[in-house]
Amino acid sequence: MTTRLDGDARFGTPCESWQLQVGLDGATDLIAAQAQFDAAAFHVVPAAALHVTVLPLIDAAETFPTAKSLLWDRHGPDWQAAIALACMRLRPFRLRFTRLRVDARAVIAMDEANPFAALRRDLAGACALPQRPVRMPDITHVTLLRARRASVAPLPDRPPTVAAEIPVTRLRLVRETVFPTLAFEILAEFVL
Repeated sequence: MTTRLDGDARFGTPCESWQLQVGLDGATDLIAAQAQFDAAAFHVVPAAALHVTVLPLIDAAETFPTAKSLLWDRHGPDWQAAIALACMRLRPFRLRFTRLRVDARAVIAMDEANPFAALRRDLAGACALPQRPVRMPDITHVTLLRARRASVAPLPDRPPTVAAEIPVTRLRLVRETVFPTLAFEILAEFVL
């Protein structure tokens, strides 16, 4: 069985974005799921870069008439305060990645319960920009691999699987500088 890949030209390129995340470094079950795919067809997201984007505040692909860093300087402190307040109401929980989805650009592991939906709704108003609403992901997922280039790639002989359960005890606010979170700095951590 094969799948058509479009390729992700942004992998490994410099970027500037700010996002609320859960870091998944060391998630051995997710790393094992990556090994089911042909590494020649995909960029394997390194273990240190595995994450769930809870809420993109200023996305890597967005363009603005104002420098992103100036937007962050103007809105970041208010966003950080809103996130801290929202996290005070959260309790630790577990992410459960039970399904893999392969599309033209990536392989993702999904938590179909979408445990961040309510938090995203709570933060939507407080974390918007005047020129646009906040983009709220409608799924909870981690990207495991990204397509290297346009091609037809083989899929594993058996349907690929994942079974990963990860405790979430904190969220992190990051500034990403190489896509997809291959290089980043942690600006704040919020303990649940």
